[in-house]
Amino acid sequence: MNSKARAFASRRTGAVVALVLALLSGPAAWPARAQPGPADALRAGDLVGAGQWDRYFPFRLGDSWTYDWRAHGPAALGGTPVRTRTFDGTSFVGDTVGYRLVSDDGAFHLYTYDRGVLAIHSSSEAGRLSYYDPPVVVAAPDMRVGESRTITQADAGRTWRTTVLGLESIDVPLGHFDAALAVRLEMIGADGASVSTHYFARDVGLVALRYELREGPGRQVLVEVAASLKLARLAGVTVARLEDVSRAATVASATPPEDRDLRETVKRALGRRYTWDATFPGFKGEAQLAHTGRSTVRARFVVGPDLSVKVDASDAAVKAALTNEISSFVTMRKDVPFDIAFAETTFVKDASRTDGAVVVKAAGDSLATSYAIRNGRIIEVSRSLGRVSYLARDRATVSTDDGKDLSVEYDLVYRSTADGADLAVERTRDSYLKVGKYWLPSGRRVDRSAPGQPDDSRELTFANLSTP
Repeated sequence: MNSKARAFASRRTGAVVALVLALLSGPAAWPARAQPGPADALRAGDLVGAGQWDRYFPFRLGDSWTYDWRAHGPAALGGTPVRTRTFDGTSFVGDTVGYRLVSDDGAFHLYTYDRGVLAIHSSSEAGRLSYYDPPVVVAAPDMRVGESRTITQADAGRTWRTTVLGLESIDVPLGHFDAALAVRLEMIGADGASVSTHYFARDVGLVALRYELREGPGRQVLVEVAASLKLARLAGVTVARLEDVSRAATVASATPPEDRDLRETVKRALGRRYTWDATFPGFKGEAQLAHTGRSTVRARFVVGPDLSVKVDASDAAVKAALTNEISSFVTMRKDVPFDIAFAETTFVKDASRTDGAVVVKAAGDSLATSYAIRNGRIIEVSRSLGRVSYLARDRATVSTDDGKDLSVEYDLVYRSTADGADLAVERTRDSYLKVGKYWLPSGRRVDRSAPGQPDDSRELTFANLSTP
């Protein structure tokens, strides 16, 4: 690497390269661009066919994608020419579930897929954590083919432009895809510019990417990446050939019949949760997080009417810690109509317990969610996070003035999905304060114990809470 390129690479935040790795996949030989035509007036969702959009972006725990990797240029990262990414867990992003994809070299990337919009929010590459605020939209069903959607990240001094190019044919080691959804993503910043094209295939996800990073528009190329999908594991099926894709899709779509009375039981139980209504104005305040063995951190924050969480902190670690803690409060207060949130969920009875609880599974759910319901209340929720699962057990609730329930004390038991061994137990105690017509979080204490490790605690407190 020459001195100029080395200086440039050393001062970059790592966000651009991290995003490339987050979206990695690419062809060995690149097809010609589809020619503009009548399809360019279509919305992206209509282009792929009614009801098919979600099939281009599957997220199931345990799914993995292995790519051939070819990187060139003075700032290219070293390492293996093969990279595998696995959907290995979730993390809340505001009120939305984020999907955590982990690479075999330890890098991870956090996506959301909400109402058909695929976006990336954060990534960690080579130990460097990066945030994208606002998140970078990778694809959305309402985008017009050939038209661009622009997002500006003022803090980072970057502008991202996403363009749906249409359907294209592409060859990768796994096989030939004749209708891959092609999306171009461009970045322009003070310290460089990049352009990448991503190819998504139905029932597989991301199969290809071509990427180029320049020191500046029209200047030296620092990194070129070409990679291609060679192997996947989808819905528990090893996909080594194109014909395996349909078998995986069949397995993924298979669900048992549903008991409609049981569905109503779950609906009523979930409806007892206290949530913020459609007129919720958001709130703001000051947050402090004290964690055993670490320095206490503080920052101001704002929760918007859309339940987005913004933390005013320049330090990435402080921002990450407080954003995650506040988001875990916020996500439980979101009011989403049951028939929308669970429109495609099938509920089946798993067991009747001696304590009077009925265990209900959400068949086909990517998080393998199950509920234990007793006397009309949900007393336990369990979910799988890949190699780890957790059981949330309610210990104490308070009733609000509108007759809803607020859980104020509960346990989280983490277990290995490999052998069922207990990994850790967290006892959580929450507090709330009524401000105007809404109950707002005022504090949380979590005491954690794990075999062979010293006990640990963290305490989040809020001050000067107010609503607009």
